[in-house]
Amino acid sequence: VHVVSMELEPEPEQRRFLCQGCQRPSAVCVCTALPSKPLQLRRCRVLVLQHWREAARKKVMGTGPLVRLCLDSSSVRILVDEVGRGAGALDRKSASASATRSLDEEETVALHPELGRALGLAGSPMPRLQPLVMFPGKGAVPLEQALGSVQTHAESAMVAARTGAATVSSCSDDGDGDSDGRRVLIVLDGTWQQAKKLWRRHHAALASAQRVVIVGCGASRFAAIRRREPAL
Repeated sequence: VHVVSMELEPEPEQRRFLCQGCQRPSAVCVCTALPSKPLQLRRCRVLVLQHWREAARKKVMGTGPLVRLCLDSSSVRILVDEVGRGAGALDRKSASASATRSLDEEETVALHPELGRALGLAGSPMPRLQPLVMFPGKGAVPLEQALGSVQTHAESAMVAARTGAATVSSCSDDGDGDSDGRRVLIVLDGTWQQAKKLWRRHHAALASAQRVVIVGCGASRFAAIRRREPAL
């Protein structure tokens, strides 16, 4: 019996091609839904409070990278909530208890001074801003209602997204001397479980903000895209 030995060449590694615009795999590219230039908001700011697990796991696919493609750096800030991160085996129990504990206003301000300023808490003054927090529940109103001028805001945002305008006109300032009417939208970023933990942890501070929800946006393509997303 003659045994013929054959050296098989390894198959070339399959590479995923990344979109140069959104840096996501081409199969889940979202560039067609993005404005051609990041939008600049004049009378409102977006403040994203992100669970640390969301920040650690979703460096490309998560909310943070997408919101930076939609809004310029002067319009959005992302704060990572580090409570409960980096716990070793010995202090895991105490870290878990700390992560689920509700903080008072002073503790939240100490952790996130910028969030405290946006909420207008004592010791953290900020020019007149109306805080809104995106989280469903009792007392929540549609975001468009909280912003006012529903049609104007929606139409100008759509025009800006299509034309690549650098400024959303419905949010533009009339002048530098008066900050009345300016708003800050606080978004809790993470899975539903993580977002609920953020809400419970910082509820004492966030309770002063008007709760808002997004309604009437039609069918979302996110679920279909999410099913195709590869694990990173």
